[in-house]
Amino acid sequence: MKSIKINVTRLEITLYCVLAVFSFATMAVQLWLGLAELVFTAIYIAFNLITLEKRNRHLYTYLQNITSYLDEATRENLTNFPMPITLLNDKGEIIWYNELFHQVLHDGHIQEIFGQKVHAINKNISFENVKKHQSGKYDITFADKKYTVYILSQGEEGKDHFYAVYWMDNHTLHEQINKLRGDTLCVAYILLDSYDEIPENVTALQKTNFVTRVDVRVRQLAKMVNGLVQKPETDKYMLIFERRYLEALKESKFKILSEVKDIRIENILHATLSIGVGIGDGDILKTDEAARSALDLALSRGGDQAAITNTEKERFEFYGGNSENSNRRKRVKVRLVADALTAQIERADAVYIMGHKFADLDCIGASVGVAKCVSSLGKKPYILYNLQENLCQDMLDMLMETEYRDVLLELSHMTRQMAENALLVVVDTHDLDYIESERVLHMFRDVVVIDHHRPAVEGTITDTVVTFHEPNASSCSEMVTELSENIKNCRLNKIEARVLLAGIILDTKNFTERTGARTFEAAATLRKAGADPQEIRGFFKNDLESYRKQMEVITTAEMVTDHIAVACWDREPFDGIKVIAAKAADELLNVAEITGAFVLYQEGDLVHISGRCDANYNVQTVLEQMGGGGHRGSAGAQIRDVPLEDVRKQLIDIIRKGEEEGEEK
Repeated sequence: MKSIKINVTRLEITLYCVLAVFSFATMAVQLWLGLAELVFTAIYIAFNLITLEKRNRHLYTYLQNITSYLDEATRENLTNFPMPITLLNDKGEIIWYNELFHQVLHDGHIQEIFGQKVHAINKNISFENVKKHQSGKYDITFADKKYTVYILSQGEEGKDHFYAVYWMDNHTLHEQINKLRGDTLCVAYILLDSYDEIPENVTALQKTNFVTRVDVRVRQLAKMVNGLVQKPETDKYMLIFERRYLEALKESKFKILSEVKDIRIENILHATLSIGVGIGDGDILKTDEAARSALDLALSRGGDQAAITNTEKERFEFYGGNSENSNRRKRVKVRLVADALTAQIERADAVYIMGHKFADLDCIGASVGVAKCVSSLGKKPYILYNLQENLCQDMLDMLMETEYRDVLLELSHMTRQMAENALLVVVDTHDLDYIESERVLHMFRDVVVIDHHRPAVEGTITDTVVTFHEPNASSCSEMVTELSENIKNCRLNKIEARVLLAGIILDTKNFTERTGARTFEAAATLRKAGADPQEIRGFFKNDLESYRKQMEVITTAEMVTDHIAVACWDREPFDGIKVIAAKAADELLNVAEITGAFVLYQEGDLVHISGRCDANYNVQTVLEQMGGGGHRGSAGAQIRDVPLEDVRKQLIDIIRKGEEEGEEK
């Protein structure tokens, strides 16, 4: 028979030595007693060695049975398996392990564990459950390392049955995952926004110098992230880099956005960039698509910013976006939208037009303009409005005295039957939280959206048949005016021109903000159609009581930074407070050194915030952090079930944090 090696632990050897020393010490005092102890010690040691030898013979026989059951290839696989592996008998006792598991014991300074119950290794392992289900998976800590242990039944029930335990080192696995994640490629598209705005009278040398200096900055960025950069177009770059460098770009808040603004053509124009970054998951085509989507969103939000998303486009991050939107719109898009809108109108039995909650002059003005386009194509339009909650009652009263009395339809009268085979046109919003009625929206199969507000990432109207979204337009009324010029047989009359011009005047604050050449061209078109600024003035007048309330709101204002004011109306809300809050924020901008103003008030469980600013600030990026939106110079937010004072403190914290980050830049 093959000899069996007897493995004696250090603890057992120490015990035997101690017993022997005590026996010899006793012999020095009393010989016969010492001899008796020595004989007893010898018998005890012999008994233990014989018992250990029998146990090892039993294990050896058990393994002989197993190895005789296993074929040569399986035995070789068990020995050379690339991860630690142990074998258990039907009692859950460890009967064998490979060299890698032996290394685990050695590294963890753990003694031999032959014959021990697997439960003794870690209390989380239930061998009873393993026997019941013939398998088990456990996440444990052993020898100061984290493992996922897989226990699988092997062989047939009987003498050849055993359990194999596979030890997966999670620490090494997580290191590999993080390394792979760090090595994942990102794709970025970088667009020189201001290239198309370079005036024609600029010399070729000035233009070349401008583009070259931007090119140097972009290539410096590529070098910083150890990336590969290509220039597929004169004003566009494609950058590929490893994901591990993305965090550094985020921490710097894409400082290249602010750095390139130092590049100017005299005092005519400065450089701005839009960046779209796609985070990869191994599929470079999907990563490229994500980067393109991110760039499109950055541009649709006004440019001069970076947008980041993954291949699923489930979440976006934004950096920058503090510049005034430039007028990067193309007239060909208006003609294409007009053709698509015409096709949808002609296909529908009727067309309903709906705006946002608390409809204002721009919302109703745009609605009237769309209604004119619909009637010009021989279809019946209806403008849905809320009689109780609107900010333009004077305009609605005026329209009720014209042919539009048959076009205006109170929202509560809308039914699902009326929506059959009909088209819904949503104006001046694309956000489900702000639309006049989400219930009505879901009645329609075909929906068109016309809006000029900066796109939100979540909670937007989807599955539209036509979307006309221009964040660089001054107002929705301006967009509809341009559409009407491209609709067959559409000729605006004096009433329609008046309400459209009122909408433009409201959103541009009497042509002082967000105006471009096309804004004035639209205004000129409306003036030719009979719009009279003197008649429009009446829509903007306050009564004396409202003016007094506005002044009371302003007196609550405090300077939270050197240039930002926050007013908080903590008393009972009054009729018309929404309009007065917005006007109070506008009025605060007339105070010297105030570049941004916010007004807060509470109605029921909602806290409302109205923000306004001049060209030196951005209220939209502030209120987006509180779930709101709008424009750079005019934005709002609504916070539900939060005390007014807590909202005020949160707003001030965001404002001050933004100021600190600006100072660091």
